[in-house]
Amino acid sequence: MTDEKTAPAPGTPAGAIPVPPEAVFWQALANPGVPKLYANTFSVVLHPTDIALVFGQAGAVSGMVSLTYAVAKTLADRLQQAVASYEQTVETVVTAAEALEKKFRERPPQS
Repeated sequence: MTDEKTAPAPGTPAGAIPVPPEAVFWQALANPGVPKLYANTFSVVLHPTDIALVFGQAGAVSGMVSLTYAVAKTLADRLQQAVASYEQTVETVVTAAEALEKKFRERPPQS
């Protein structure tokens, strides 16, 4: 039996952690056993049964996570929603990393 404190809110997707996202963030931050990763690059690797995200920082691999396709799709949807919310709040469109990289490659050399 699930008690009310840990029961998912109505409409919570299957597999979601049944606590507020802010609480999960602070729990993870405070727990030394939870790896904390930073990435400024990533690669997506497709496998027949899952998707691997390989993260990089300063030209070196900094971590990896493997996801089922269902979880990967849910993650992509949630990230898209989060970015859209951020853009609406700050009234600015976030430029994708590929577009930024292209602009830097195309600019004339600085003297």
